[in-house]
Amino acid sequence: MRVHSSQLVPGCMLLRPVKGKTGQPIVQEKIAINREHIAFLRAFLIEEVDVYRTLADGKPFMPLINDAVTKEEKASIQHKQDKDELDTAKLNAAGLYQYAGEYYCRLFEAWQANNPVNMLEIRKLANMLMDRVDEFKGIMNTLPTLSAEGRLLNHQPIAICIMSAYLSKKMGLDKKRYPTDRHGRTVM
Repeated sequence: MRVHSSQLVPGCMLLRPVKGKTGQPIVQEKIAINREHIAFLRAFLIEEVDVYRTLADGKPFMPLINDAVTKEEKASIQHKQDKDELDTAKLNAAGLYQYAGEYYCRLFEAWQANNPVNMLEIRKLANMLMDRVDEFKGIMNTLPTLSAEGRLLNHQPIAICIMSAYLSKKMGLDKKRYPTDRHGRTVM
C-alpha cells in the first residue's frame, strides 16, 4: 500500500527500500520504522512510501488521515505560496524580513535534502529586498531579534543581503552599478 510520509506511524513495515536522489537506500525494506525513521523521511522530502498492510506487531495498519496531504491540497498550497509572493508589497519591513527568512529557510532545507540550488529564486529574493532597502533603515539594528527562535542561522544571509544593499546605497552606488550578467540583469 502506498501512503504519504505524513500518514506513517511507528511500527509500519516498509515494503520496498526508500531511495534518495543518489539512488542509495535511505531506509531499508522490511524493517519496522520508528519516529526517527519518519523524521528522517520527512527531512529528505520523501513524499510517498510503500508499506505492508499490517504493522510489525501484526495489527492492521490504519494510515493517519488528518495529516494526509493530497495532490489537490499541494496545488492549493503552492497557489497560496505564489499568491503570498505577490502580496509581499503589502508587508512592512519587519514582515518582509521574516517572510524572506522563512522562504530562505525552505530553500535551505531543500538543499539539505540534495535538491539543486535554484539561483533564480535566490536572485528574486535578493532583488525584492534590494528594491525595498530604504524601508529597513529604522530596523537595521534589530534584524537579529526579528528572526524566529532557533532560525538565526537561516536569517543571517537575508540580513547580510539587506545590510550590503543598504551600505551600497549609502556609498552612492545605485542598482545600475550592481554586477549584471550579459543580458543586463542584476546578479546580486
